[in-house]
Amino acid sequence: MDTNNSLANLSEQLAAAVEKVSRSIVAIDARPRVPTSGIIWREGVIVSTNHTIRRDEDITIQLQGGARHAVTLVGRDAGTDLAVLKISDEAAGQSLQPVEIGDAANLKVGNIVLAVGCTDAERGARASFGIVNSVAGAWRTWRGDEIERFISLDTAIYLGFSGGALVDAEGKVYGVNTSAFGRGTALTIPASTVSRVVETLLTRGKIARPYLGIYMHQPIPLSQNLRDKLNLQQASGLMIVTVEPDSPAEKAGIFIGDVLLRLEGREMTDIVDIQTILGGREPGSAVKADLLRGGELKTVEITLEERPVRSERRHRRRR
Repeated sequence: MDTNNSLANLSEQLAAAVEKVSRSIVAIDARPRVPTSGIIWREGVIVSTNHTIRRDEDITIQLQGGARHAVTLVGRDAGTDLAVLKISDEAAGQSLQPVEIGDAANLKVGNIVLAVGCTDAERGARASFGIVNSVAGAWRTWRGDEIERFISLDTAIYLGFSGGALVDAEGKVYGVNTSAFGRGTALTIPASTVSRVVETLLTRGKIARPYLGIYMHQPIPLSQNLRDKLNLQQASGLMIVTVEPDSPAEKAGIFIGDVLLRLEGREMTDIVDIQTILGGREPGSAVKADLLRGGELKTVEITLEERPVRSERRHRRRR
């Protein structure tokens, strides 16, 4: 086996993959100092990461070669860290090429992949090389929103690379890369999630997600005497430390200091438990909450509401 020849062939193949996908990668000017990357996902539509699109207006893209065009923000989804932009008619008339989308379910640990981004289109696309280091099934982000497949990368996501593409050796794109969820680890939002969010934002302009309007500390233990008195099996609950004004929780009569024991009959021992319950519900639906207040049990019904824009913006500032 000619190792040198094999390496040369692989090198050429990877270079060809970057060249192919770079036609569909743009630089987006939507935040101070450093542009972010975006992908032409379908005709006239660009996707990027929510946490790097810091403005709602006056957003421009830079195409390969340096041409600049205005784009319109269609909508954003903090839960999946995706933002969708619409290309101006002038730019769309240039027959910009959408990427060839691959099925992320086919990715395996050890697959060679490329992260392709663009922060200066005059200089062209940039790439980093690595492997897929972990794959798993559906998971929920810290906001409780489901992403169809967990994909973590052993490759660098440089400054400005969030919003760029995960690419295989054939130039197929398997999703959008982000640094928002992994605490320093590069993750990929799979193509199936991207397409779902794109379709919803193009149709509705937003993704309505329910919220309670409460914040909690880590689980607190319940004493054995209290558990015996109230005939409780669970050993801990979530103490509520903040109730947002005019939130569903406040309207239901929940107070700071209440301990949340169960939501819809499910024991609440971690914030993820709440996210799981809310993830399957729509604004306007009701959930029953079992609370501990002053050593006594209390049950309230909370009518869920759509998370307000001010709350979404506060989360963006934290990011």
